[in-house]
Amino acid sequence: MRVARKKLLRTGSVNQKPGKVEDSKFLLVGNLTEKSTTQIWVNKMRKKNDMKKTTKKKTDISRRKFIGAAAITAASVFNIVPRHVLGGANFTSPSEVIRMAGIGCGSHASFFFPGMINETGSKMVALCDVDTEFPKLPVIRASGGAHYDGVYQTYPENEVPRFQDYNEMLERNDLDIDAVLVATPDHQHMPVTMAAFRKDKHVYCEKDLGVNIYSVREATQFAKSNNRVTQMGIGNHGRVEMRRIAEAIQTGVIGDVTEVNVWCDDEYVAKSTSTWPPRTVGKAWKTRANSDLQLPAYNGSPPAGFDWEAWLGPAKDHPYAGPGKYHHRNWRDWWDFGGGRIADIGCHAMDWVFFALNLKYPLSVEAEGRFEAGDERAADWLKVKWDFPARENMQPVTVNWYDGNTRPDNYQYIQKELNDNSGDTDGWARASMFIGTEGILVAQFYPTRWKLYPLKRGSNKYANFNYNKRLSIFPYSKGHYREFTTGIKAGDPNITQCGFDYSGPLSETVLLGIAAYRTGKKLEWDPRNLKAIGTPEADQFLKGEYRAGWVLPSPVLPDNNYPADRENKLKVSQ
Repeated sequence: MRVARKKLLRTGSVNQKPGKVEDSKFLLVGNLTEKSTTQIWVNKMRKKNDMKKTTKKKTDISRRKFIGAAAITAASVFNIVPRHVLGGANFTSPSEVIRMAGIGCGSHASFFFPGMINETGSKMVALCDVDTEFPKLPVIRASGGAHYDGVYQTYPENEVPRFQDYNEMLERNDLDIDAVLVATPDHQHMPVTMAAFRKDKHVYCEKDLGVNIYSVREATQFAKSNNRVTQMGIGNHGRVEMRRIAEAIQTGVIGDVTEVNVWCDDEYVAKSTSTWPPRTVGKAWKTRANSDLQLPAYNGSPPAGFDWEAWLGPAKDHPYAGPGKYHHRNWRDWWDFGGGRIADIGCHAMDWVFFALNLKYPLSVEAEGRFEAGDERAADWLKVKWDFPARENMQPVTVNWYDGNTRPDNYQYIQKELNDNSGDTDGWARASMFIGTEGILVAQFYPTRWKLYPLKRGSNKYANFNYNKRLSIFPYSKGHYREFTTGIKAGDPNITQCGFDYSGPLSETVLLGIAAYRTGKKLEWDPRNLKAIGTPEADQFLKGEYRAGWVLPSPVLPDNNYPADRENKLKVSQ
């Protein structure tokens, strides 16, 4: 069966409607290439129209280029074999099962990996983590308190081989890996992704895509030029509410949106209904001085089974600080490994804003914290302001970010109403307020909800608005995980709605806010050349710092996927 499986290629579908590829009636057998037309949904935010037919010519005939459905050229000879001939009415060919490997098997992977495998009918064929013991432990999720088995409990070693070095795992051709799931700390996302890309794998990578803009752009370019199917792990993108919000905004329910305020409270801090903001702002123990310092070295060795050097990966040298200090779970607060709250939640919250307003890159960004940025530790609270240009049929818009329990000054009465009357302890702790010329829309990605307000307080303008109307512009998502596997089986990167062509610019925008804070200046942005115009000191935060042996290649610049409207200003500044 292995030989036949190698010959089953994935470059698209033949007269196939969107849906599960494994539900197709026939199995195509043969060594094929294709020239086919498939009906795909292309994100309106990225392609200007939400439905179109795309003709693609595929020539790469390695097995990992397509699975299941195959295509036809005039020179190809093939057989269409009904599924039941091979194994009965419910038979699923091995060629239709995506073979996945997971890298980073800690807390998040405990529900992410089984969720992907079970929902898509894929198969886990290899696992990798720098810590051989932690993935064996059960996990209690901080959000909601759900209990999960550790990844190594879910997938016993006698069924799924384990590795400590992902490069060693990717070299194993006998594993026949189609796709890699990346759930490492953020600083490892892009090195792991690029290693998988170079081995001809598709990649589902958790948010944020990386810790510097250069690495994200390099991966985005590589995926595009090499036809890799990608998806960033922001599952709320698949929610129907996001599409309803986007349709409301794009059909003028609140007029032209000129400002968006995004706030991200620490939901684990108890809310108040008698003070404003409703949660204590910042962390008093954080100071400018201790934000400059790495943690001191631990008086002992890393525990057995944990490779500290491999965990550090591309990051600059840090001494091992002891159990629980960086690894596991406590790495997000450090620039080298995470980037604070905005790096953790920014892509989740900003995703709905990007989608609804068709955003791609800002003209400028500025940021502030309680004190100047430290060299090592992320801010305890951060405010960021991005100015975006006009888009087709949309006005220029300013997007503001507030974290560390800070809140915007305007429309506090709406924020207070949402906090006080939410009916839960959350109180709309992570929400986006779209301010239009005719109304206001407030949305929260989790728990998912949204509400309309008139500009004039007390008006009943939206009293009869239908929040549950059927979609008329955007099609329903088949599911964030299913989009990824469907794209792989069809050999079509456009099927995923959070592929790197969309999530790359989103991630870059979040990272640009961090760069502005660390630089301490307003940055005028040239996305074509990845330059802050007239601010060369920002380069260190845009490019990142790598240890010897870990440096990633730079993206191709200027990037012709971006307009050249700011190049002249850049040249003058240099």
